[in-house]
Amino acid sequence: MNKPFWEDAYKDYNTNAFGKPSPEIIDLSNRLPKCYKVLDIGCGEGRNAIFLASKGFAVDAFDISQAGIDKLTILAKQNNIKINAWVQDISNYKFLNKYDFIIAHGVLHLIEKNIRNNLIIDIKEHTSNNGVNVIAIFTNTIPAPLDLADIMIGLFDDNEIKTFYDDWKIDLYENYIFEDEHPGEIKHRHPLNKIVAFRQ
Repeated sequence: MNKPFWEDAYKDYNTNAFGKPSPEIIDLSNRLPKCYKVLDIGCGEGRNAIFLASKGFAVDAFDISQAGIDKLTILAKQNNIKINAWVQDISNYKFLNKYDFIIAHGVLHLIEKNIRNNLIIDIKEHTSNNGVNVIAIFTNTIPAPLDLADIMIGLFDDNEIKTFYDDWKIDLYENYIFEDEHPGEIKHRHPLNKIVAFRQ
């Protein structure tokens, strides 16, 4: 199996594999108390984690990619930003604490369905009252890009992620197909479901 494109992008400190912080992350950073403790699951090179830490949030972040965590750590240090980041296989992650703000952005469709379903349950259980989850996943509405098909083993059904949060207050729900271009002129088309939900 070939390594995904982002592994090379993580080693290039002059580019971003996935661009700027997500709009809903920016929005929440202006609405949530800065005392909120954040966990970024599958943080990559830290586009959301570094942004939130720069705004004063206490951020834990992990990713399976050593190159991603190395880049995050160096970028954070260069900007005098404190983040607790480590290498971790999401499939083996065990919660030790509760968090106020948990992010899983573009990662849950990369793990087996039974594991990711159980992880979503754990994410919800380890979110504090009045805390928030931000989940962005790809669906099987259209086939996965050929270069990623082997690793996108947990694609969701369309609107499936919403059913996990029918007992929470849904603050934002988006469902659309977008085209994306990554470093190396790699172009993809993805069907996305994104949810921002608050535990009541």
